[in-house]
Amino acid sequence: MVRFALLGSLVLALVSHAWAEDKKDMPKELVPFQGTWKVVKAEVKGEAVLEKDFAAGRFIFEGTKVTVIEDEKSKPDVGTFAVSNEKEPFTIDLVQPDDKALGIYKFDKDGKLTMCFATGKDATRPKEFDGKNAALLVLEKVKK
Repeated sequence: MVRFALLGSLVLALVSHAWAEDKKDMPKELVPFQGTWKVVKAEVKGEAVLEKDFAAGRFIFEGTKVTVIEDEKSKPDVGTFAVSNEKEPFTIDLVQPDDKALGIYKFDKDGKLTMCFATGKDATRPKEFDGKNAALLVLEKVKK
């Protein structure tokens, strides 16, 4: 019994160390994104989206991978993301095999993540967080 407890402790220590190493090797601009985020506010082209339509929405960031869950019934969308924080507004690109969403992002003082994405096939990256010609999302990190 003691051996299993020691083995379990060793495995946990190794996994924790590996996770810390992974985060250490990760570009620093990706670190704040890591984890699960829930949608707390959404607007499309200046119109507020009803909470019932986004309440189950989740973004799961793992390394450079992003999984977007619209609701319990839909198949999750899986892709990659890239960010740049060289100049404001900071940029984010969500990439799937057949689609790419160009956006901007900011982390608010309260820890929320605000993202604004261009909508439509020929849309250009938004320059402001107004959501008038874009999709605006406010996310809150899910606490474990």
